[in-house]
Amino acid sequence: MDKLLRKAIHAMVAARPASGDVPETPAEWSALLVAHEELGYALYRSGGHSHKRAKALAATTHGGAAGRLLLELGFGVRK
Repeated sequence: MDKLLRKAIHAMVAARPASGDVPETPAEWSALLVAHEELGYALYRSGGHSHKRAKALAATTHGGAAGRLLLELGFGVRK
């Protein structure tokens, strides 16, 4: 496992909500979204994208409103 992916996985573990399995507070969602974007970046980098391209892709697909929607769907918060 490469260094970026290992770092991203540690970030996801660190972003585990204190309130339980599903984030409940805005701060918990925010921390998870940042870690989710970092994971996306690591995946795009390991897929061969440049730093700049990987950052842009991760911000678009794993960050912001799109990333939040993916997380909510994954947790079953949205149907």
